[in-house]
Amino acid sequence: MKIFVRFSLTLILLFTLSGCDILEVVNELRGNPTPDTKTNVLFYDEFSSPFSGWDIDTGDDGQTVYVKGGYLIWVKQPNLDLWANPGLDLKDVNIEVDAARVDGPVSNTYGLICRYQDVDHFYFGIVGSDGYYAIGKRFDGENILLSGEKLQPTDKVADGTTVNHLRFDCVGHELALYANGYLLAHVEDEDFLQGDVGVIAGTLEESGAAVTFDNFAVFAPAASTNTP
Repeated sequence: MKIFVRFSLTLILLFTLSGCDILEVVNELRGNPTPDTKTNVLFYDEFSSPFSGWDIDTGDDGQTVYVKGGYLIWVKQPNLDLWANPGLDLKDVNIEVDAARVDGPVSNTYGLICRYQDVDHFYFGIVGSDGYYAIGKRFDGENILLSGEKLQPTDKVADGTTVNHLRFDCVGHELALYANGYLLAHVEDEDFLQGDVGVIAGTLEESGAAVTFDNFAVFAPAASTNTP
């Protein structure tokens, strides 16, 4: 696990399933119909197998590991983010995941990333267990928030250890972040047009944030230029 101040990289490999089967699984789990904009499932992992390719690592800065049918990111140091990527190269995507804080401070961040170029260039959509959100990018090693000068408050993110269903759309120049079916933010940016996807969790002033992820799904939007 490569560790960076506020950001780190863990390479991972997801397994694929047929689009029809995955849509049935995802919709059954979240109890919602499939949006018409989703025409193809590119990747999916419910983390039921510890051999599906996600990295297992433990160090002084944190831990990434399978746990009880999910994937855990535990950040042991303050002002640090750890993340994991499947090693994909995609253009337009709708990414979804079920995520929840399981330990540590409620002042944390966790969510999804898209169009990952390298450790210094990618987009992220995050929420906090204390009811905050942001869309941002890492550009030339600097973190830049696109949805406001700082994390914005919302009552659409469940607090405590309640599971939040997150969605991050990266389509063309448009980025949109959803929590539990509600649109939190919509921005436009044209710096990155394709790249990897993944999950991310981080700490602010307090250390010890632990977040689990489950039912990670990547959909190709309608009229997408992705090639599965």
